[in-house]
Amino acid sequence: MPTTPEAVVVSELRRGPGLPKNGHVGEFTALEDPSGKCTLWFCVSDPGQGPARWAQVLLGPTFDGRV
Repeated sequence: MPTTPEAVVVSELRRGPGLPKNGHVGEFTALEDPSGKCTLWFCVSDPGQGPARWAQVLLGPTFDGRV
């Protein structure tokens, strides 16, 4: 069954997930929401004048492992 990655919508009204404010460039973190949906995040900016900045990593379709 094909899947389409869905981005988490972040706006002034919706702050987004609780990501670490002290992340470091190149770090990944995975979060699970209350419904069990998992999202992957990549730190793109160290904290300097404010908190670290994160970008969501959108993945392609899933498939079963074979080994």
